[in-house]
Amino acid sequence: MVTRMESRVEFMEDVVMSVQGELGVIKQELQKIPNLEQGIAALMKKLDQVVQTQEEAKRENGILQSLMAGKTPKQTDGPIDGNHGREMKLNTRWDLRPRQIKLSSFNGENLDDWILKAERYFVLHRMTNTKKLETITISFEGEALIWFGWENQRRPFLN
Repeated sequence: MVTRMESRVEFMEDVVMSVQGELGVIKQELQKIPNLEQGIAALMKKLDQVVQTQEEAKRENGILQSLMAGKTPKQTDGPIDGNHGREMKLNTRWDLRPRQIKLSSFNGENLDDWILKAERYFVLHRMTNTKKLETITISFEGEALIWFGWENQRRPFLN
């Protein structure tokens, strides 16, 4: 007959085995973090490029509007139209319609495709850098969301 002490020892051995199994799973998940960090770093680099492009487009749009109003532009460093040679229509009915486009979720896969879509989304919605960061973080799913939660606790994103 098994004594009470032996049954407790067996129970504790089972608990230790279960914890060891869970630790193995956690170790596997932690090994994915560097890849997610690289993906997010690439995403942030692309976001900086989008911001720079958007700032250039705003400047060029201001030049175009000045030209259309008959004023002399202050600076002409690049293409005058913000569309780099494509036809630009201002104040059309299309510009006044609300946009119903949604940013797709990011789960850590197909980073380049998602970045391209995110860049277009930001341009269409004329977002500020702060709004872009908020939008990106709420679009994470799966492993990307796990990484973001972990990283945000470790080093919070400020702006």
